[in-house]
Amino acid sequence: MNRYRSYAATDDPAKTEGDDFLLGVNSYDAAFNLQPGEVQSATNIDFTNSTAATRGGFVSLPGSEDTVLNDAWTAELANTASEWNAVVYGNGVYVAVADVAASGLKHVMTSTDARNWTARNASVASTWNSVAYGNGVYVAVSNAGLVMSSPDAINWTSRTASSPSPWTALTYGAGIFLAVASAGASSVISPLVDGSGVYLVDGSGQKLVAEQTVTPGVGQQVMQSPDGIDWEPETAASTDLWSSVVWGAEFVAVATSGGSGRVMTSADGVTWTSRSAAASITWRSVTYGNLLYVAVASSGTGNRVMTSVDAVTWTSRTSASDNDWYGVAYGNGKYSAVSITGTSNRIMSSEDGTTWASEDNPYDFEWTAIGFGDSLFFAVAQTGADYRVMITAPGTIFASGVYSDPNDTGFQWIVVAGAQSAAFHAYGESKRVVAYPNGTVVSEQSTLVQADNYLYLFIGATQTPIRWSGNWSEDFEVVPDSIGLPGFSSIPKSSQATYYQNRLWVVSGKDAVAASDVLSFTEYDDIANNFNLNTGSGDFVVSSYPFGNNSLVVFKHNSSILLENVQGSLNDVTATEITRNLGIIGINAATAVGPDLVYMSDRNVTSIKLNLQNNLQAATEPLSRNIASIIKRVNWNAGAKISLAYWDNKLYVSLPLDNSSVCNSISVYNFITKQWYGEWTFDESIDMAIQGFVLANYQGFIQLHCVTEDGRVFVTGQGQNDISGATVAEIKTTIVTRAYQLDDTSFVPRRMYMDLSTNRPDFTVTAFSSGASENSAILTDQTYSRANSWLFADSAYDMSNADNDYNRSFRQDYSTGPDSVQSGTGFLPEMTQNYRYPIITRKKGLLSYFKIVNSTGFLELSGVGVEARSGDRGSQVQVG
Repeated sequence: MNRYRSYAATDDPAKTEGDDFLLGVNSYDAAFNLQPGEVQSATNIDFTNSTAATRGGFVSLPGSEDTVLNDAWTAELANTASEWNAVVYGNGVYVAVADVAASGLKHVMTSTDARNWTARNASVASTWNSVAYGNGVYVAVSNAGLVMSSPDAINWTSRTASSPSPWTALTYGAGIFLAVASAGASSVISPLVDGSGVYLVDGSGQKLVAEQTVTPGVGQQVMQSPDGIDWEPETAASTDLWSSVVWGAEFVAVATSGGSGRVMTSADGVTWTSRSAAASITWRSVTYGNLLYVAVASSGTGNRVMTSVDAVTWTSRTSASDNDWYGVAYGNGKYSAVSITGTSNRIMSSEDGTTWASEDNPYDFEWTAIGFGDSLFFAVAQTGADYRVMITAPGTIFASGVYSDPNDTGFQWIVVAGAQSAAFHAYGESKRVVAYPNGTVVSEQSTLVQADNYLYLFIGATQTPIRWSGNWSEDFEVVPDSIGLPGFSSIPKSSQATYYQNRLWVVSGKDAVAASDVLSFTEYDDIANNFNLNTGSGDFVVSSYPFGNNSLVVFKHNSSILLENVQGSLNDVTATEITRNLGIIGINAATAVGPDLVYMSDRNVTSIKLNLQNNLQAATEPLSRNIASIIKRVNWNAGAKISLAYWDNKLYVSLPLDNSSVCNSISVYNFITKQWYGEWTFDESIDMAIQGFVLANYQGFIQLHCVTEDGRVFVTGQGQNDISGATVAEIKTTIVTRAYQLDDTSFVPRRMYMDLSTNRPDFTVTAFSSGASENSAILTDQTYSRANSWLFADSAYDMSNADNDYNRSFRQDYSTGPDSVQSGTGFLPEMTQNYRYPIITRKKGLLSYFKIVNSTGFLELSGVGVEARSGDRGSQVQVG
């Protein structure tokens, strides 16, 4: 390893210590006790080829990015039955205001999750019509001409409006709060100033104001404020009854009545211009999103929506129904509107603002306002029982799996199950969507199971499972009841089931598993086919999994049980306890690995396997021993979301790390080398939240796919970037080597070396040695030119490939980019250059280790180590 020498020929040769191969991560043992090929930690590294290489990219399947699955709306307690009028989300808080309080001053309620609400006192009782957030302040306006503001939405203070007009709507944009009114007042309120123009204040520092009588009109229908405290009047474009205002590319207001305009716009909130609405009807609300203004109305026939890209020219759109639409909002690529009338159709939604579809609402209350914040829509009502709030999390996926099309042998669809419909994806095919039965809403972790030609979806312990026949012209249906034979029951309500030995094995309640008749999945024998596995504790059944030829492992939360002889009549089934203190964390947290089962318990990855006596036995040591530092970071409150998959001799485990409520990371275990790859993470722009793994066809080969909670399907191991739709993210890698030390204490590490293969890299190396704070960057942001050569005095590569010599030897980098033209032959955009890189470390001490971070492109580390010499020499000179 003295190819690169920094010493004379007569000097003592350097001693080396390093790794010529790299296998995986061991964060359990001390850095100086790791075995050759092990590293302390790794992020986004693939060790498959005994090298540490940047993992392959996760690339979303076309069509899976644009979630079209209907969202499930759920009702939430409003805490108080006030008549709620408006909502806003800001600074992590959901806020609603009411025009009529249920009691006292309870005109306000707040929540940090939109589910648990707390009533708050307004500064004064009034008909509060609108609320907005901006510049760290919450502000509300009322129909009685009042204003109040709050720094926290809890403690509210009355403010003085520019006039006592009936203020109907409020927004924040361009650095100001802006309010519009349905009419002008007969007076204006202005702060008093002295002869020098200085505001006059009272003893408490509050500005003194004076009210002046005026002729009601446009001069009292707009006001603006930078802080929600001091308000200035502005002149509206007309005396229409302005009902809503929004900031998009400019301020846009709509009116319920007036002239033919009913729309006005302003770039600054001062100068307003009338615009013509698509129709002269009662426009109640306007929103802006995805470069489009959308307004909804409570009157009209087939034209209760209008849209505009510039707020000047408006186009009528057909609403899902002619309900009285009172509120509209935009979020997560979708427009949603709510109504005060209709029957189970008081919500409608659209992805483009043009085509609208009805959605089921939990109650037929008078839903007056809707908002969006922190990935969910929330709406409030003026009437109804206690449930005057409803929410939905857009695009939530509750189950994923594979459907083998019986009408197309060998063809598979990846299925993702949402709240009210399921989407089907396949490489080279357009996405298909199949709806659930009317009234069926999925709201918890579920399981997809194909039994014979039917696809079953088990959707929880309170709902009957649903199934789909495979006919694209049909929707899902509720699984039919038993035909009523004595001693037989219908299919159990459950969130988990397994298809095995031509039966459905369904988790049934806390302690039981029920088996269907053979190929008769609606009939369940109450005695012969029902297995009660009560161990006399608070433990409960989570899932079941086939094992061997005729056995089924039933996983409970804290234990596991083996059912044997689960074929034929089931008369000879026996139950044997496998583990008493080790169960499974969630319904997707197990996978078969050859003859064994690997699963995630509530603290570790472990396994069940056959011993030499052909008996089932739980592993005594957790499989995840060597990634103990990663397991310690798991948020176990979200542990039920963990998924496992086995593919290409590797185990894939999704994990919610660092207090995440979703699985935002993957750890990989190689059964060939018996090593972990550390953790695979994702750039924030990808917004990765893993719901599960699926094995399905991709370009003619079975490939691991990753399904996210918002419905995207990623194929793994593709290229140098993670790609979701138009979003392209670099894969940042980090590796920390084991500690290298020499037995001869007279030798001191002088230099480290790396054997590298790179393509478009940008890497930094930090050296560490024994002792407190003994670390320093020895190489920073190393990049390579596409044009330059490693050879001295070699001519530069012509980036236009004019000489057709793209793959000529000794180029520093073979990647292609915006400054190179892909013409000619021989282009391999991911081709790597291989080299050894020696770096002077100047580190003393008995051990050294290194951290290598790469932020772009591809880097593969095939060897790394240190060179050491005796004595204490000065600066070294490298000769390449």
